[in-house]
Amino acid sequence: MLEGAEVNTYQHSVYMQSAQLQYRVYPSGMVPGPFTSLDLPYLRSGQDGDAGNKEWTQTAAGIDLLAIAARPGTYVLEVYFQALGSYGGQVFTNYDGRYGANYQATFTVSGTLPTADPAMI
Repeated sequence: MLEGAEVNTYQHSVYMQSAQLQYRVYPSGMVPGPFTSLDLPYLRSGQDGDAGNKEWTQTAAGIDLLAIAARPGTYVLEVYFQALGSYGGQVFTNYDGRYGANYQATFTVSGTLPTADPAMI
């Protein structure tokens, strides 16, 4: 399960408006598809002692990675973070994704995944 993420933004001369986790799951060695966005709601400011810093978090997304994988094999979970802000009337996006390499983890699905019994539906 992927339950969510946390992003911390620095806000002094800029206005940070939102933050998201971007994620995708794909079979290892295959061309990946598009990212899916998960909004990280604003939680609070100043938790680290600096009133200008904001914390954005989601801890109960309930994203079932096995359902996305759908069949046995080795899969890649790839993520990056982004935060939307504005400065002097200009909108910008900050990215955190290992300088374009993104964060990745692999997992293996073995055996047969359970399916619903049509007689039980």
